[in-house]
Amino acid sequence: MLKVDPRKNPLSCRFVNIEMTYPRTRGDTEAFLWYLYHKKAQVYISTEGEWHLLMPSRCIQLTKDNRCKIASWQLHRCFQHTHPNSGRIEDVARFVFRTEEELLLYLRERRPALFKKLPAATRAVVGGR
Repeated sequence: MLKVDPRKNPLSCRFVNIEMTYPRTRGDTEAFLWYLYHKKAQVYISTEGEWHLLMPSRCIQLTKDNRCKIASWQLHRCFQHTHPNSGRIEDVARFVFRTEEELLLYLRERRPALFKKLPAATRAVVGGR
């Protein structure tokens, strides 16, 4: 099994990356908005079309010089969240949302039926009716 080198792949060792279900309902969409209300949280759609929550959080197994303390027996999860040659989220994402406005604009343009299910006050953030 290949080992993750945190010096070459910072996404896997400096972020918690959780795959989420595709938003189909108002409740799903409001959950994504709620995540974005938290400082530094990001929601992204991968190049494969999967939705993810990305939270910055440095792994406690990293040393000060960014080496992995558990390199000899890294968890399988380390590999599941590794993208070759990716140092930035933009390298693995089709769309990245850092704010409520960015997600709402995306929904208004690409998912209008779902956007219209949101409360009027939420839609008003981006001038939606």
